[in-house]
Amino acid sequence: MRSIRHAKLMAFALVFVAFPLRIPTVQAETLFPYVQTFRVSAYYSPCEGQSYYVTGSYEGDIRLNGNGTNGADGTPVYAGMIAAPKTYPFGTKMNIPGIGLTAVHDRGGAIVTAGNRGQTYDRLDVWMGACEPGLERALNWGLKTVDVTVYGLDEGVTEEVYFEEFTASEAIVKNVILAPQLFPEDVWYLSNGEDVEKLQGYLIELGYFAGPITGYYGEDTREAVVQFQLDNGVISSVDDFGAGHTGVNTRKMLDLMLAKFREEQDNEEFQAYQKGLLLIDSYPDLGMNRISFSRDLVLGMSGEDVRILQQELTDLGYLRVEATGYYGEVTEHAVFKFQQKMGILTAQTDAGAGVFGPNTRSTLNRIVESRTQALSNIALNRSSQSDSLIATSDTSKIASLVRTLSFGDRGADVKTLQTLLRELGFFKGAMVTEYYGQQTRTAVQNFQLKNNLIAAITDSNAGQVDEVTLAALRNLL
Repeated sequence: MRSIRHAKLMAFALVFVAFPLRIPTVQAETLFPYVQTFRVSAYYSPCEGQSYYVTGSYEGDIRLNGNGTNGADGTPVYAGMIAAPKTYPFGTKMNIPGIGLTAVHDRGGAIVTAGNRGQTYDRLDVWMGACEPGLERALNWGLKTVDVTVYGLDEGVTEEVYFEEFTASEAIVKNVILAPQLFPEDVWYLSNGEDVEKLQGYLIELGYFAGPITGYYGEDTREAVVQFQLDNGVISSVDDFGAGHTGVNTRKMLDLMLAKFREEQDNEEFQAYQKGLLLIDSYPDLGMNRISFSRDLVLGMSGEDVRILQQELTDLGYLRVEATGYYGEVTEHAVFKFQQKMGILTAQTDAGAGVFGPNTRSTLNRIVESRTQALSNIALNRSSQSDSLIATSDTSKIASLVRTLSFGDRGADVKTLQTLLRELGFFKGAMVTEYYGQQTRTAVQNFQLKNNLIAAITDSNAGQVDEVTLAALRNLL
């Protein structure tokens, strides 16, 4: 039960934060208290002789968490102590929901401000204790996005940490899943058994693990879990505590994602997507095999997946040399430029720059999957609409669509484009012309949206007849 003192403190806090000022970062002249959204992770101090470790060994957990005896300012560690970016001075008081009112006494390499290392919010890391109790509490906390009340360097505000019980009954997504169903207990790295076999089977079903099912939680299974966690927001970086561990938040997310996946299999739209994938093979000119990168790639490696990566980087405009299958310095730099463009990191001095690791791999896999979805729709449309379009379209005109087009272009092929889009119901202009203006751009955008070639009109290729859109238009017949 929480103390009367804590209840009074919370009442005191509510008076000040009823209408708090929200600001993105701590400034030189800040009005305290204020409420700010943070991404909050957890860490602990490992002890020798534990029955389990998140990395599989005491030494590994020491490397991940540190010895955990003192904060960066020399303060002995205590439950609830915060590691925060340097913009928050040591001693800054904060009230974190589920933890209590505590203070900043530590720093961390991954504990950065928003905009760095791909972070949307400023990061905090909370020390959860030592040995197995601290580990369990840290894993159950996981990684959360919470609104924190910041009091600044206020000696009149008293720290009081209460630690709610972060148990399996805690919901992860809008209380949809109240407790893990597939795995009542954590599944540990380097463990063996039936639970590991089940985990591998579910990861195969969701497309994260290539098998075989061995019942051993080795590095390949751990990497698949990391990829699942990254894709579903359980962690934001491979450096986060609990990365690769099938803990309570990962178990809950497995419940949710597997239920959604199985529901989608019965969904009409999903079935259409699957039909479109099969039809792609019937149209060699679509030239698309489904690919997915499943391992990290670094400087000096060779192989078919390196060659495919190079081809993808070439298609995206980051690499301008022939795909050789060797991961050299040119490929490394192209990967860095891709990472920079995608907001995965900001500078070549950042950890992982030029390395095709889990975050970068996940991002490129999503791009590839989006393209596959577009090509599936193209194949499906070609199959289902060709008869009606043949009746209303001039095939000889379609044959004249041979180049990519964008706003401001002129020519007979622009007129052909407008004619086709009008017949399809997208072009609303009073007359067709040889000028690619706003009406043509709007028509192309609507065509792209209808055929899932773009997600929104803010996409970089929205309103442009790029290669994929050109193929969609030509392949409708």
